[in-house]
Amino acid sequence: MPKQMDREVGRARTRRHENPLDVLTPREREVLGLMAEGMSNTAIHRQLMISHGAVEKHIRSIFAKLHLNAHDGQRHRRVLAVLTYLRS
Repeated sequence: MPKQMDREVGRARTRRHENPLDVLTPREREVLGLMAEGMSNTAIHRQLMISHGAVEKHIRSIFAKLHLNAHDGQRHRRVLAVLTYLRS
């Protein structure tokens, strides 16, 4: 196997073992943590003293970064995001 391919395989293996939350910003992790505590968007807005729009923006970003597809009507993205948080 060429050296370049060896490096790519090694990187892929490493990525599989990384914490999926590593892609989130500290604020996104904070928002996700509050979601995991069962807080609504309104409660998160009040707790962090940020606008409703900012909460929604962070949640959309969390869903995108965790690859939680909006078009998958079979599963609830908020629950899947919280499960990812709890498993990490």
